[in-house]
Amino acid sequence: MTERTVAPVGKPALASDSAGMRGSSNKPFCCRWVHSKLPLAHREELYHILRMTGPLLLSRILNYLLPFVVTMFCGRLGNEVMAGYGLASATINVTTAATGCGLGLACDTLVAQTFGGKNLRRVGVILQRGVIILLLFCLPCWGLLINAEAILLCLGQDPKVTRTSTVCVFLNQHPLHHLFHFSQHHFGDGEGEERSIIAQLYITAFIPAVPAMFLHQLQVTYLQNQGIIMPQMYTAALANIANVVTNYIFLYWLGLGVSGSAAANALSQIYICAFLFAYIRWKKLHVSTWGGWSVESLQEWGSYMKLAIPSTLMTCFEWWVYEFGGFFAGMLSEDELAAQHAVIMVAFITYMFPLGIQAAACARVGNALGAGDTARAILTSKMSLALAGSIAIVEGLVLGSTKSVIGFIFTSDEKIIGLVSHLMNAYCFLQFFDGLVCVCTGIFLGTGKQKIPAVANLIGYYGIGLSLSVTLMFVAKLRVLGFWLGLLICVILQSTFYITVIFKLNWERMTEEAVKRAQKKIHMTLLSAAAVSDALGNSVADQTANNANFVDDYMSVRSEWRDGSTGTQGGHVALQQQTGGRLSATQLVLRRGLTVFAAVGLLAVGATVHFLVPLTESLSAEANNNTMDWINTTHTPDQTFPTVSIPLEETA
Repeated sequence: MTERTVAPVGKPALASDSAGMRGSSNKPFCCRWVHSKLPLAHREELYHILRMTGPLLLSRILNYLLPFVVTMFCGRLGNEVMAGYGLASATINVTTAATGCGLGLACDTLVAQTFGGKNLRRVGVILQRGVIILLLFCLPCWGLLINAEAILLCLGQDPKVTRTSTVCVFLNQHPLHHLFHFSQHHFGDGEGEERSIIAQLYITAFIPAVPAMFLHQLQVTYLQNQGIIMPQMYTAALANIANVVTNYIFLYWLGLGVSGSAAANALSQIYICAFLFAYIRWKKLHVSTWGGWSVESLQEWGSYMKLAIPSTLMTCFEWWVYEFGGFFAGMLSEDELAAQHAVIMVAFITYMFPLGIQAAACARVGNALGAGDTARAILTSKMSLALAGSIAIVEGLVLGSTKSVIGFIFTSDEKIIGLVSHLMNAYCFLQFFDGLVCVCTGIFLGTGKQKIPAVANLIGYYGIGLSLSVTLMFVAKLRVLGFWLGLLICVILQSTFYITVIFKLNWERMTEEAVKRAQKKIHMTLLSAAAVSDALGNSVADQTANNANFVDDYMSVRSEWRDGSTGTQGGHVALQQQTGGRLSATQLVLRRGLTVFAAVGLLAVGATVHFLVPLTESLSAEANNNTMDWINTTHTPDQTFPTVSIPLEETA
């Protein structure tokens, strides 16, 4: 007796049911011209990418508003407080947030591919594994954060600072869309110390929120790679409401001053994590994938870290380069710094669009590969890049036509407005290529090839981009424009390299690796080399029509018989699932125990340094007393300091 199995090709690899998909996917594309120029398979894929991108875009904007609200409220406490919060945010984000974000990106690959392979219970195991690993990484992050004040002082935050101090706020995802600049003008003696003291207060208060920040990252990854995207938007909106109320109560009702602002900043991360967790439990979104805590989550940490480490490096390399940009701009002049800030704020808006497409591309490429659907993964890559390029062209045209008035949003200073207009000439082109780089990164995440962007970011941003930026800024005397021109050359080269690599990938091998990760029990839809070439050059609809027979929207690509023999089509070779490499109970106890010991040891080292190593003598008792005079003072609304994003004008 035989049993014949088939693998879906015509259906999307995301969580949503594809019944009636063709009818729904035609709704946004009812124009006859679109129907005639865009094949059905392309319209369907574009529809699903757009369906994910919209809510993802809104949820990321809402996530950004959490620290933005904290910034507005802490700005009412004075420029020194705003500077301290900026230092704290920069410290948290380039160390802790970058680490958590990078480690969580491994789950993007694993969850997407495993869910695509319909191995639902394994999705829950992967989530458990990510939770344990990220919670362990909280410990060394805490050890670093409790010593932040000493680190900041060693980096030059001392009482003799007499030049403009610039700090950058990175807010959890990417510097281009989360960068916020604060500038303080000619601080007197002791105020550099005050900045560090305030920064340490914000950092110390944030320590309990680090696990919440990491867990929220995992929850978002867990949902969006199953095609579940609306809960993130709902809970982010609710968290923003709670954040505004908390800041107002702490600062104006309870009069907690800086301490209240620091507590509210930490609570904002706890809110969004708790609300999303509660929503998942309420709507029972976890039922199909969560089988309870399992010792299986202690297995396969090596394969997880092989994805997590390059993901973390990829993230850090990209985030850190913009810290250098802020530092270099601050070395030039206050006008240059203000113009740099204005362009960064514009970049925040424009980068949101490719970032949403990146998440959608990662999920759909991973789902398709996990399901063994090579052709669908290729199509998703093509349509994601085409959509990102189209949106970037529109953005470039809008920015180019309004560049002379964009500066008025931020300041009335004619010189700064002129500088902003000048910088937009470079940024209009940069955002196009940077958008392509962003979406390509999502495709690499979906395929599990994080090493490629990790190495490319190191070479591109630092070996090429930053080197050119410094040369153009200071040697060629192009000033801050040189920074953006250096980055422009960098992203042009990166986008060209990424797109070339993507369409030169061995997609058959990518599918095999994805199926191995998913440990799926159904069969793959692999294509021969000729079929892959066709998929890269032609539509999936055309390719499948020529290479397969459809039965009820399914394509028969492989048969398996109960005696173990297999039949193949299109040059497919059967893949045998590998079950080796598992650790025994004794090995698990020893290896995981050593890992926990190492994490606790790093925290202990940090605590020892914090309590036993004295801070620099410049932290005098007089400075501490001066700081405490106002650190818990809340100004009434009629005494508020304006939250400015450009430096104060120089006074005599």
